[in-house]
Amino acid sequence: MLKSESFEASEEPQLKNGSMQDKGQSNQPRTKPPVRSILIDAVRGMAISLVALGHTNQGIQHRGWWGASSAGSRLDGLIYAFHMPAFFFVSGVFLAASVQKRGPGRFTLERIRTLIYPYLLWSVISQASVKVLSQFTAQHPMTLKHFLMDLLVGGGIWFLPALFLCQMLGMSLRKLPGAVIVAIAVLIYYFYPDTGMTFVNLGLEFFPFVAAGMWVGLNYERMEKVPRWLAFLCTVVLFGVLWIAKSTVWTSYRNIVLLGGVIGTLMLIMLARSLGASKIARVFAWAGEASLAIYLAGEYGQGLVRQFLVFGHITEPYTQLILPTIAAILIPTWVYQHRVRLHLEWLFIAPFWKPRQRRSQGLRAV
Repeated sequence: MLKSESFEASEEPQLKNGSMQDKGQSNQPRTKPPVRSILIDAVRGMAISLVALGHTNQGIQHRGWWGASSAGSRLDGLIYAFHMPAFFFVSGVFLAASVQKRGPGRFTLERIRTLIYPYLLWSVISQASVKVLSQFTAQHPMTLKHFLMDLLVGGGIWFLPALFLCQMLGMSLRKLPGAVIVAIAVLIYYFYPDTGMTFVNLGLEFFPFVAAGMWVGLNYERMEKVPRWLAFLCTVVLFGVLWIAKSTVWTSYRNIVLLGGVIGTLMLIMLARSLGASKIARVFAWAGEASLAIYLAGEYGQGLVRQFLVFGHITEPYTQLILPTIAAILIPTWVYQHRVRLHLEWLFIAPFWKPRQRRSQGLRAV
């Protein structure tokens, strides 16, 4: 699989056994590239697949194709309980190691190139495509003033600037003990005021999951030692707990988001572990590496297949749910994995401001 500076710090040190190289070996020549963590990439792949599924389902709901069935609303409530927290969690796992290896300045610049740049570029692409394809979508073109305001507050592709904010907060707190970072993040979560900035509000809302990922850090390798049968059993139990928690109105919205995010993220980790290094796990990991492309471009593959189905007078909800979702995952993933050959790297990472390599004495270069 192609190694890259990809979504949510997936370019961090991910060695075969999840460990850093010893100091005494740090100056030895590297003969093989480091092996990515299938577990982390598979979790990311599962989460982005749920994002694609959720967006497709919302399109079906907007068009009324579920009819009187409550399946769409139930699916929507379940997916949005944990798929974004899982993304933020995995983005925190390698954060401290990445800052240590690169230094704060280079780390910040790389996040601008891999998060802020695609946010700006794809916001323009999205607005332009709505103008051209408005007859096929439920969206309507914005005025220039509305577009610029939406861009400022992060109302559209909010996840990228929100993740950037979380990464900067995590970088500033990285020298504190993990438990302290989590405690600070939870306090912020419960007491932050409404800023009027969508990406700030959502970034602060999901920062506890980044903090939790930082707390786990490279100790995630312990999860890879859990027996697969036990991981599968945990997945089933956690799914049941999540279903009950989401089906019962028993507490405040913020408590539900926090609880659902923790349960759902752990569920995806256990599910990924239960798959081990199987072909299914590798497919999810393959998609996980391309999560940025799926998040940004998945709607175009989804929309293309949806329109073909509509032209064929197929509006049956499950067909409209499954086939466009598969397209939203596979098409952007293929493009991303072949972006060098296709000369499309500029769609996902800024082709300028490339920082110089920073020498690291205690970490193996990645």
